[in-house]
Amino acid sequence: MTKKTSVFALTIFIIGVFMSALDNGIISSALSTINYSFHVNEVQGTWAITLYTLGMAIATPIIGKLADKFGRRKLFLIEILIFAIGSLLVALSPSFIFFLGARLVQSIGGGGIFIIASSHILVTYPKPQQGALLGALGAVNGIASVVGPNLGSLILNITGQWHWLFLINLPIAVFILISGFIAIPETKAAAIKGLDLKGLGFLTLGIFSVMLAITNLSSDRLLASVLTPQVWGLFLLSLAFFFGFTRVEKGIHGNVDPFLPYKL
Repeated sequence: MTKKTSVFALTIFIIGVFMSALDNGIISSALSTINYSFHVNEVQGTWAITLYTLGMAIATPIIGKLADKFGRRKLFLIEILIFAIGSLLVALSPSFIFFLGARLVQSIGGGGIFIIASSHILVTYPKPQQGALLGALGAVNGIASVVGPNLGSLILNITGQWHWLFLINLPIAVFILISGFIAIPETKAAAIKGLDLKGLGFLTLGIFSVMLAITNLSSDRLLASVLTPQVWGLFLLSLAFFFGFTRVEKGIHGNVDPFLPYKL
């Protein structure tokens, strides 16, 4: 791979990372408009962001393992395609439930983009360059969080409709798919350890329980809502899941990669 092609491939990865990281920032500027269009309150509306974040957290280790096994370019392009389909479904959502489901599809697509881009840098570039490139890739996430709300407000002011916040992803995704297929080299890992699915399951259920408990809180009767089983019960359930997660991570050894090493 020539230096020019290598730079172009890295640029494609950076664009993909920026697109997926931009999504939560860009939606925050239109969340009130989206809530109004679906006739949901602010607490219900926050699920549009929390589901996307949770979906990305779940998808990241799974997609990372699949990319190591089946090829990073292949999984990167599949992730971009899933993200584009999710964006289209979000824009065309006829109901809030459908909207949340489409956001979850989006998150599955966005979850593997950053980890695959990081892996590409680690296997393609020499060690002296890896630190700076990984730092630049991480900086893209920070830039996206700053640019997202401003860009979202601009698009909303120009178009007057929140749907365009997601439709704008489609031409970018098409560009990445075509250019990525041409310019990105295929790489795979030499040795692959098993995925910590049990730990991932416990962590996911724990986070989801906390999210449900917070959703059930009532701002006008906060103390009374905390004392309801729908809140304290779910918090206790989440503690049980987190305890199970800790036990699983502590017992992992051999040919399995822990989701979060216990020593950390």
